[in-house]
Amino acid sequence: MNETIVSNVDTNKLQDIFNQTDINMQYFEGVVADLSASCTQHLDEIMKDIYNNGLTDASTPIVILEEKLVELNNILYFMGDKLDNLSVKAELAKKAAKEIYNNSYLSHQVKDVVDKKNKTTVAELTAIAEKDSIYEATVEDMYSHAESRIKFKIDAGYQMVKAISKIITRRMNEISYDAFSRGNPAATSPQGKQLLVERYENDNREEVINGD
Repeated sequence: MNETIVSNVDTNKLQDIFNQTDINMQYFEGVVADLSASCTQHLDEIMKDIYNNGLTDASTPIVILEEKLVELNNILYFMGDKLDNLSVKAELAKKAAKEIYNNSYLSHQVKDVVDKKNKTTVAELTAIAEKDSIYEATVEDMYSHAESRIKFKIDAGYQMVKAISKIITRRMNEISYDAFSRGNPAATSPQGKQLLVERYENDNREEVINGD
């Protein structure tokens, strides 16, 4: 009976492969993280500030939220150029990998002296070309992963802009409602409060429709 990997597993060899993969991954991740951070440093900082300081809590003054909203929008504006710059590098890396691949593929073709047909198979040429361009392809992959990470963070930044805008709008409505209902006896009961809320919302809706 022929032995197979299922019947005779070399666990030491597998573990060596796992260990080497972890080492390679740490390097790969480090390069991708550096490429990404070079573009997203300021965005990362403001997002961490919002998270760590709980700026979306009810106790945060509206003026602080407005300042962060302006700062966040400003950062996102400049992110476009940074992303485009990295995209150019990614495209150049892709072209370099493709050029090395094609040159290798063509240079290793061996033709028969008599009938001039290729003696090397497509599979052989592909394997050689992929091996010769493996490092260029890896650089391309690194740029591609960094680009995807930056796009994700930019999207998250715009989602945060929407979230903060909604919080500011809600807080402003609450302040306006408090001023509207202050001193009104109807606001002391749940039913009266609901009626005041409906009346307040209707008044604001009419102002928007009439352009006031």
